Amino acid sequence: MASIEFFTFDEIRNQLDPIIIENDRVKKHQYVLPGDCITTDINFMRGHGTYQDDFLEEDRIDDNSNDNDGNMVEKRLVSSLAGIVEPINRLISVRPLRTRYVGAIGDVVVGRIIDVQQKRWKVETNSRLSSILQLSSVNLPGGELRRRTSEDELLMRNYLSEGDLICAEVQTIYDDGSLGLYTRSLKYGKLGQGLVVQVSPSMIAKRKIHTHNLPCGIYLVLGNNGLIFISISNSTSSTGGFILDKSIIPYEQREKISRLRNCIIALSTNKIMLDYSSIVAAFDISEKLELDMNEILKPNVSRIVADQTRKNHLKQLPAVLSNHRVANIVSVANQTPEDGFIKTTPFPFKTKRYTRLHVAMPFLDPTEVRMNKNSKIICVEGNIGSKKDQVAEGIAKAFGMHYMPEPRIDEMYVNKDGFDYRTLNQYIHPKLHAIDEKMYYEDPYHPAVPWLKIFFYKIRYMQYVDALAHMFNSGQGVVLERAPQSDFVFADAMHKCGFLPKDAYDHYYRLRYDTIHELKRPHLVIYLDTDVDVCMRRIKEKGIPYQINSKVLCEEYLSEIEKSYKEKYLEDADKYSQLLVFKWNEPTPLDDMILAMENVNLDDWDIFGDKFRDWNFYFNSIMHEARYTYTREKNSFISAFSDTLTYDVDSLDLDANDYEHRDKVYETLVPNYGQVPETGLKNGFLKSAFTLPSLREKEEFCIRGPFF
Repeated sequence: MASIEFFTFDEIRNQLDPIIIENDRVKKHQYVLPGDCITTDINFMRGHGTYQDDFLEEDRIDDNSNDNDGNMVEKRLVSSLAGIVEPINRLISVRPLRTRYVGAIGDVVVGRIIDVQQKRWKVETNSRLSSILQLSSVNLPGGELRRRTSEDELLMRNYLSEGDLICAEVQTIYDDGSLGLYTRSLKYGKLGQGLVVQVSPSMIAKRKIHTHNLPCGIYLVLGNNGLIFISISNSTSSTGGFILDKSIIPYEQREKISRLRNCIIALSTNKIMLDYSSIVAAFDISEKLELDMNEILKPNVSRIVADQTRKNHLKQLPAVLSNHRVANIVSVANQTPEDGFIKTTPFPFKTKRYTRLHVAMPFLDPTEVRMNKNSKIICVEGNIGSKKDQVAEGIAKAFGMHYMPEPRIDEMYVNKDGFDYRTLNQYIHPKLHAIDEKMYYEDPYHPAVPWLKIFFYKIRYMQYVDALAHMFNSGQGVVLERAPQSDFVFADAMHKCGFLPKDAYDHYYRLRYDTIHELKRPHLVIYLDTDVDVCMRRIKEKGIPYQINSKVLCEEYLSEIEKSYKEKYLEDADKYSQLLVFKWNEPTPLDDMILAMENVNLDDWDIFGDKFRDWNFYFNSIMHEARYTYTREKNSFISAFSDTLTYDVDSLDLDANDYEHRDKVYETLVPNYGQVPETGLKNGFLKSAFTLPSLREKEEFCIRGPFF
């Protein structure tokens, strides 16, 4: 069990360097000792940890408030604790540095049964009063659902007896401050063999998940009350703790438990918050340094482990360096109407026109009404095999955003009637083949590969236009896998590996130069930094034959992608957007990433600066114009791709007869080829001006065919 250290106030000042913010006459984050004067302003209200007393001020005489010696008597607010001053408006409180656990509903706690009473157990949870676990708040053996009877009351000691350790959740807080617990979920209940470490409750970082199965094979419960349970397996999750494994724990597992316990004590001693990422990092660092278990507790060694953990943690959470929380994007659990999260009806831009009349008369459908703190574009970047799809989907779910997976080029070759254009490749020129990723991985020197790169950039570009249109018309933020701004990293890798000819590579950059400036850069770019060998291993684990045996997915190709990301794109992303970089060799729970994103300031822009300059809407009319552009001008974006001519690009240029032959093959063998969907223009001026049922079908037709 970790011992509690006592230290002087001067030591606190030497260890911590708080940011001082003037709030009238009170300094926020000011450290005080018992008896220290906080303020003499009588307009402030007294909160916890403070009291008022009188003090004498010489040289001022007042007939109404004098003492016997003629000195003036005034009121002052004094600290009764050693802690940190926390003013909230006019209310001043002092938060103690050391305190017992103060429960909150939803907290996960680890406690020990100290008494069995009528229809309830008393539990020691490191709080001011003993907590209560009602008989009706526990699972019966086997998860049986029924009313508790007198027989269950007689068998209470068979369920839980004095000395048993339990994991529970705080269900209610009674009037006297005691906590009401419950273990009705199978993830809670009686804990088996293991080890308990006690630290200060303030050292436990609050997260959505407090029970973890660590990569080293250890089960960990981080109790919000400062009690941490360490074991080899989670026997509670399936049985509720009624069936426990009492077999002897192997020596190797006991050694891991002891090492993890010492790492937790080292982090707590050096004032590092305890959560999944910090504990795993400390455990890995102790193994890499080949430290003996007992050495970790030595002051100098524990400081080294803590410093290395802090550096590792700050690399993954750059935004947490700020002492002030700037919640520009808000997770679903914290969204309130006060922050602008009011449910509004999205504008049906796929079936209804957003016209110039809407721009001139914004009251018809105002854009700014739908916007909130989460109306942002977020792009998750990473190498092949970095598992960015799982991260992007998790972020979208956490913040209530719209998730758009990376476009699949093979889906573009199948029309709405289900016909696959790839079946006709044998009848047309090889440069005009409908080539997909599978064909590229199998034959990277195929003549159609240069056109594949151009086409993939095109569909990624159009997906981004759809994302912008969705955000402006619904107010819902969008999370994408890769942005068109980063698409060039694949062109660089293909060219350096010899898969993309020099003339096609130069044409790609000319095309990018002519088109990319039309798009607004994302607000936030998240880069998953994954080592190449880890990416290669994950590709093999997928077990897709054409990827495993591919000449493309080699170490050289992935290294060039990583190099282009780090030397080119990330610098540009950091200049114009907000950038977060996470080491992602071992995917961890997204809690730390979500916390980092909530602390990032995505609205702090300078009128003359580069950061977020694409989103500097000085007037609402500029926002309305941007909405019109991305909602109505998609066809203009599509036509821009044909403005960059290819007559001087040998690897892309073809004789007109080859194009004509391709078109004849498609017209002959493809059902309904060349039939553009109806646009509604025959239904009268007013209806065609405001409704367009098949607008997106026509746009998709323009994107799909002819492909190149």
